[in-house]
Amino acid sequence: MEKKDLHILTALFTLILIALFPLSADAYSVKTVDNVVYRMSEEGGEKKAIVCDFVDDEETTELNILSEVDGYKVTSVEPEPRVHYLTAVTEVTVGENIECLYDCAFIGFESLKKVNLPSTLTYIGERVFSSCPNLEKINLDYVTYIGTGAFSGCTSLKSVAFSENLEIIGSSSFANSGLETVTIPSKAYLKETEPAAIVGDQFRNCKNLKKVIFEDRAINTGFYYIEEYAFYGCDSLETVILPGNVSKLAIHDSAFENCKNLKAFDFSGITSISDNAFRGCAKITKADFSENLEVIGCYAFAETGLKTVTIPSKTELKCRIGGENEHWDDTGAFKDFYAQFRNCKKLKTVVFEDREKSKFTIPHYTFEGCTSLKKVYLPENAKITVGPRAFKNCKALSKIYSSENITSVDEAAFAYCSSLKEITFGKNLKSVGSNAFIGCKKLARVNLKSTKTTPTFGKKAFSGTADGIKFVADKKIAKKVKTNLKNTKTKNAKVYSVSYSKV
Repeated sequence: MEKKDLHILTALFTLILIALFPLSADAYSVKTVDNVVYRMSEEGGEKKAIVCDFVDDEETTELNILSEVDGYKVTSVEPEPRVHYLTAVTEVTVGENIECLYDCAFIGFESLKKVNLPSTLTYIGERVFSSCPNLEKINLDYVTYIGTGAFSGCTSLKSVAFSENLEIIGSSSFANSGLETVTIPSKAYLKETEPAAIVGDQFRNCKNLKKVIFEDRAINTGFYYIEEYAFYGCDSLETVILPGNVSKLAIHDSAFENCKNLKAFDFSGITSISDNAFRGCAKITKADFSENLEVIGCYAFAETGLKTVTIPSKTELKCRIGGENEHWDDTGAFKDFYAQFRNCKKLKTVVFEDREKSKFTIPHYTFEGCTSLKKVYLPENAKITVGPRAFKNCKALSKIYSSENITSVDEAAFAYCSSLKEITFGKNLKSVGSNAFIGCKKLARVNLKSTKTTPTFGKKAFSGTADGIKFVADKKIAKKVKTNLKNTKTKNAKVYSVSYSKV
């Protein structure tokens, strides 16, 4: 576009604004200074001005917003909510007196590298610097409010220093930015009405983010949480330092999912861990859970590098904290998915502490695919249900302690546990589901200690176990055990009768 044409457009634009806001005792006047359009008015005898628009220009490299125009004090920047074609601007300086940058003020300034803000500026609205991919430097020393998406997509922005008085960091405010280190001040929260939410999805998909520090919280709500997707996809994140004065903290859905380089995390004050919270965090090798941990959600630690897991006595394994365990597959059919530790390839030992409740379920897929898992210590004081596929493909599993407390083994619960040689069930075993031990090729002995109840066996419950597998049952139920085995296609199974009641 020719310079002459731009000047003509500028003049026309100014005339239009004057027409829209005609001069009168309490009307507006409009003035354009160096591509910045100011709207001036008097209120209660006080002269004030705002920036109401910019004039598109493909040559201007610096944009200076004045603190005063013709005796009118400029207090805010609130241009038309549109993409401005000031494509060459690399630096913006905002004058003193200005307190607010309103929504979309500088959105799409694609060449912008540096922003100078005054000490009077406290408010940055929604998407103000969104999609400014070259923005490298901005001073936020006095800012107390940062709106939704304010710096989203600022991929060259590597660091920011927040004010100690920062109160609100809006949703997605720094999502997909280039930040490398973040320190979240003590007063900063996700929502004005939710002081318990110390962080939401503000830093989602910050691919270069390596370290996050939470300062001790200024307001004691007694309970805090990290919102869903807070650091989802932060591939480089290595270190998270939680506030030292928080004793109860909940981690919501996918908060750290796919943080592939996260090496350690302090779980001592965590009271609930929701679905997918740490899924794919391959470098987390240790998790010392608090005795007050209430919930571990679906896939919470799936595909992590955990080597040993101890499940506290209060902890429930379930999905969707505060909701139903409902998931739906691609066909629209209802399915339950739990899979808290699914495919943890380095996991070797699992310990369940004695339970507070008398009944306990190890749900669907909990340890499926944990190919290095060798030992499982079940609670000694509870009746246990082993859910469908709970230990499927745990190829190294050779010892299950306190298996006498198992009351039912669901479908494919121990399928293809090819190192398991022997298992003992106690007096309360009621059923062994279809394919429960299919493919356990070394399983050569099953001890059935019940003297009253004969367990039922589902189709192919012991198919593919050792040839001539022995079932050692109390003499009171031995005959029925033999009958129940007929439809399981167990190769050359043999039933031995003993008197467990005298053992």
